[in-house]
Amino acid sequence: MSNFLENLFSRASKLNKTIALAEGDDYRAAKAAEILTEKKICNVVLIGDKAAITSKFPEIKFDGVNFMNPATDKTDEYTNFLYELRKEKGLTLEAAKKLITTNNMYYAAVALKTGDVDGVVGGAVFSSADVSRAAFQVVKPAKGIKSVSSCFILSIAILLHTFSAIVRLFLIRTKTNLPISFRQLIFLPRTLLKSSLKSLCSVFQRSEVQSMKI
Repeated sequence: MSNFLENLFSRASKLNKTIALAEGDDYRAAKAAEILTEKKICNVVLIGDKAAITSKFPEIKFDGVNFMNPATDKTDEYTNFLYELRKEKGLTLEAAKKLITTNNMYYAAVALKTGDVDGVVGGAVFSSADVSRAAFQVVKPAKGIKSVSSCFILSIAILLHTFSAIVRLFLIRTKTNLPISFRQLIFLPRTLLKSSLKSLCSVFQRSEVQSMKI
């Protein structure tokens, strides 16, 4: 493990935060809960039915992992909270309850908004749009913040592969059939590379690339 990750985990463990994993019935989330709990990196809450999850993954140790079941835990409280939050947007009480009981991202987002957890992780099963929708509608940006951004922390091997794939995707979407590998990519003029990245980021109406040192 890199020094960077070791430092990151050490800092996280000292904060002693409670993190909800919205996709509790997915193996990756369940395994992450086991690892995070064993390493005491954070307090983990798996969103989902405890009996169903533990029986589905008997090989995973759930000692110390907490569970919140949308069907039984704080269902009415979260339903009313979501309804009050979104009723001016046309959300009915019935629709709010359906979201809380059938959509773990909304349930987890309300748990975060009410302060029952300190953070939420999702996106292994839910699409980026699903995660973003719940975040924007329930948690919302901090006051004065009109746009949000995100980042990934990847190992160098994955980074190079992904970066190459992104450039390939950019070339395809611009109807350029020129094949390109990362080995070729590193010899591209910086101005061309910077221009390509700026075009990619414009999809998200972001301008971080303008300040990147490439």
